[in-house]
Amino acid sequence: MEKIASNMKVLIAALLMLLLLACQKQDPNMKSSAEPTLSPDMYFQGNSYGVGFVQDRFGKIRRSFTVSLIGNFDGSGGTLAEEFHWSDGEIEKRIWTLRKINESLWKATAPDIIGEATGVIEGNLLKWNYVLKVPIGERRIAMKFDDQMMLFEDGILVNRASFSKFGIRLGDVLVSFSKVAL
Repeated sequence: MEKIASNMKVLIAALLMLLLLACQKQDPNMKSSAEPTLSPDMYFQGNSYGVGFVQDRFGKIRRSFTVSLIGNFDGSGGTLAEEFHWSDGEIEKRIWTLRKINESLWKATAPDIIGEATGVIEGNLLKWNYVLKVPIGERRIAMKFDDQMMLFEDGILVNRASFSKFGIRLGDVLVSFSKVAL
């Protein structure tokens, strides 16, 4: 019963995020608050889980997924292993290596990231910027990602990642993370 309640929290958080995005008119950036403070090494230490989807720039949902994460961090950084299970049966794995530069700045690399990802923390909000080689058919296309991760008081972390090519926004990835298995 507890697992079902936790799953409902994750689903409700994802649906609320979608509703907020649909109603949004001017500023696409989430607004931070002082509490709770988000720190990737604290939140992603150990096991985390997520559900999400990819939507195109017109709002049509293209794919959905679940994701399992295992974080291993010390005081200066660590690794975050992701395993995505896509609705079409594809399984995608990625291992991030993260470095803590200071209390509000993080850098990260992964095999399919071009250069380094930069993450800036503002209270409960973490903004990541990076270029990811996205598999499309037999090719890998470099796309710019602007992630905004917001931590809520109940421990749910919502992530909206807008992706673009040549400055044209192509869509968004929306994910709701939890520390409880889905």
